[in-house]
Amino acid sequence: ARWTVRFLRSNVPIVPLCVAYVVMLVASWSPDTLSLMMPGSLEAGISDGFNPQYFPKLDGIMTLLSRRVTAASAWLHLMCINFFVGKHATIRALREGIPVWHTLALTLLTGPLGLCSHWVTRAVL
Repeated sequence: ARWTVRFLRSNVPIVPLCVAYVVMLVASWSPDTLSLMMPGSLEAGISDGFNPQYFPKLDGIMTLLSRRVTAASAWLHLMCINFFVGKHATIRALREGIPVWHTLALTLLTGPLGLCSHWVTRAVL
């Protein structure tokens, strides 16, 4: 358990996912990426008082995710987040002596549900 905690506390486990994410992000970038992610204009935002711009629109997100390489990039992004949640839960569970297998199973599929599972487990035990 000591080696596992030392390994998980380091950044080594998440580095390959992050590197893969950066590679996919660069590969997925195209001239219209930024305008699809954050539509709007600065001029419209400051005209007539405060008029916030740059809020993502569902149509733009759908267009981006319809591209295979962008969808792969988004999937890797989610994997990095889910891995981070699982790493955090495992370190705390080992330190506090509480079960973590169910949290990891849920985190693999949905990071937020796994995190909630971990919080409930900690509260109950």
